[in-house]
Amino acid sequence: MFRCIIYTSKAATAWTEQDVLALGRQNDTHNSVAGITGRLIYQGGHFIQVIEGAAADVGRLFVAIAADPRHREIDVLLDCPVSHRSYGASSAAAASLASEAEAARGTIADFLQRAESGPPPAEDGGLTEAVGELEKAGELRPDSAEIRTNLATVLEKIPDRREEAVSNFEEAVLLNPFSWQAHYDLGKLLLEVPGRVDEGIAQLETVTRLAPGFADAHTSLGVALSGKPGRFDESVREFEAAALASPGSEDAHFNLGAALAQLPGRQRDAAEQFQTALRLNPGDADARYRLACIYAGMPGRTADAVGQLREALRLAPGNSAAAELLAKIHPGP
Repeated sequence: MFRCIIYTSKAATAWTEQDVLALGRQNDTHNSVAGITGRLIYQGGHFIQVIEGAAADVGRLFVAIAADPRHREIDVLLDCPVSHRSYGASSAAAASLASEAEAARGTIADFLQRAESGPPPAEDGGLTEAVGELEKAGELRPDSAEIRTNLATVLEKIPDRREEAVSNFEEAVLLNPFSWQAHYDLGKLLLEVPGRVDEGIAQLETVTRLAPGFADAHTSLGVALSGKPGRFDESVREFEAAALASPGSEDAHFNLGAALAQLPGRQRDAAEQFQTALRLNPGDADARYRLACIYAGMPGRTADAVGQLREALRLAPGNSAAAELLAKIHPGP
């Protein structure tokens, strides 16, 4: 494990390109002996430097750097452990040319853009590395709600770090209260945390206000509310909003049909939703079984129920509930 420090500072006097290159050569000589690698950039009277190496060596070097009268207004952007070096043995050399400075800024900007655009792709073995990269980005840009959200998304995948995921999602919504995605991710996670379901519901309610056309939020909220005493009617309204927001979603119509089927006097409405779901996906055996259950309770619709049950069994021969209902309402061949 190594230590990495990134800082900026302001030159005490004007530097020429020759001054900067001479400093780079001096750094290379000294740092190679100490096992330090990194990068030093100078432009427009300002320095930015990365130093990396053994923790004790980096610490001693930074004490000397901080005491150097040739610069002032030192601002540490990052000071953290890293698993590997980012620079080679001779990369501590300084550069003052605009192209070099632009390249350095571009490297940092690209890193932060990747961190904000989405969590790094990581297989099971790479999650810890992904967390490290995002934590480093968070140190560089502590006011970025996107980085916090992406860090939480990765932490959520690590079983013993889900509490940290919650904390980072909470920080993200504080940094950007209008980020419906952060509220949604936080709400979904809180629904799985014992004792915090009500907080999860509150986050999802915020999402439906910020993004009323986001069907998944209405669906998740509907599912959560359906398990709360006295709030089933609210859950139905959320399922209705999901179906309205996403009329081409079979799941939205199925969920609404399943909810309506539990309400007295709403059986026909439930049947219409299952019929819509089946138009979108004729191969849904469960939707056919549920529609058959409704038909079986309606006068004169037994034949329709039998037809749906037979098709459900053709699609899913192991559906014992469908077989039992078919035997009950149509005992013949």
